[in-house]
Amino acid sequence: MAARPPRFVFFVVFCITIGGLLFGYDTGVISGALVVLKDEWNLSSTQQEFIVGGTTLGAIVGGLSPGSSPTAGRIYGKNVSESIVDDELESMRQSMRTENATRYIDLLRATNLKPLIVACVLQLMQQFSGFNTAMYYSATILKMAGFGSTKSATQFSIAIAATNMIMTIVAITIIDRFGRRKLLLISFVGMIIGLILLGIAFIFIVGLVKITKDSCIEYVKCGACTLDDKCGWSPGSLMCTTKGDSAFGDLTDMCESITSRDKAGTWLALASLIFYVALYAVGLGNVPWLVQSEIFAQGIRSKAGSLATATNWVSNFIISVTFLTMTLHITASGTFWLYAGILLIGLVFVFLVVPETKGLKLEDVQKLFAGNQRPYRRQGG
Repeated sequence: MAARPPRFVFFVVFCITIGGLLFGYDTGVISGALVVLKDEWNLSSTQQEFIVGGTTLGAIVGGLSPGSSPTAGRIYGKNVSESIVDDELESMRQSMRTENATRYIDLLRATNLKPLIVACVLQLMQQFSGFNTAMYYSATILKMAGFGSTKSATQFSIAIAATNMIMTIVAITIIDRFGRRKLLLISFVGMIIGLILLGIAFIFIVGLVKITKDSCIEYVKCGACTLDDKCGWSPGSLMCTTKGDSAFGDLTDMCESITSRDKAGTWLALASLIFYVALYAVGLGNVPWLVQSEIFAQGIRSKAGSLATATNWVSNFIISVTFLTMTLHITASGTFWLYAGILLIGLVFVFLVVPETKGLKLEDVQKLFAGNQRPYRRQGG
């Protein structure tokens, strides 16, 4: 019968779990609060972007700060002999000496550079897929999509976050059965489809209109009108005008779906957003972190992992502070299709470069990056 893990292990796992819970909770708070903050303080798109982007700055610093401290004695518990603990501690010390002897320039060696590129590109794609804009700005996107009130938009954004949680659990249960590479390929294809449909939905709702008009009256759709910070929509007159116009007493920045076309676009936007989030959680949301933990040699793992993690958070910051601006200048549909285009590049990269690491030892994984092996030939796609 296996020995029961010591309490310290449960404590460490509990702390990690709480950290993940709070991260998800904070993301939900940002999403729901952003709509209210915009209404309360009349925030511009740039101000909203930097509120969201500022939350990632600390994570960038943390990602570049690798380090560890041996706690083997407390992890193994009192029932494990002292000699085993001492051997494990010595192994940790040896690993740390190897890490300290490694320089960042050593990452440029061919055997180290290939796995580093794979890890960094996967982390880059995880963020440049636009997923965190869907989480940070989900309530804002749904409000743009025609859900008439802040409350309804926020409620549906909770459903999107719940989809992410449920499908992440599904991914955990199937990842060792299907493999990392296959789940990534499925995830990329599904997300591309979801983003294309989301862009089509916004054509119904907003149209392919740049939000850079000189006069508010030039906007013929409520969705486009309310994206412009200086404009408001008059439901009674069905027209867009400058905020504060005394001729209109019913100006609002909320759009109710009126025509069947608008309603179809609204529900298509919600369905495609949920589909997109679900496919992200199944693959791209989890696999980069798992692959990152499997492909680096012991001597470079800490430094390489920190660079890949920092890549993730820098990319997160870039996406966070550009999303709303892009919706104004290349339209909401154009923004989602741009993300789909980036994912298409990522799909090709995964197909050509990323190997399957399921069930392999570290030595076998290292061999995958030696020479000119082709993952799609080795695994048959």
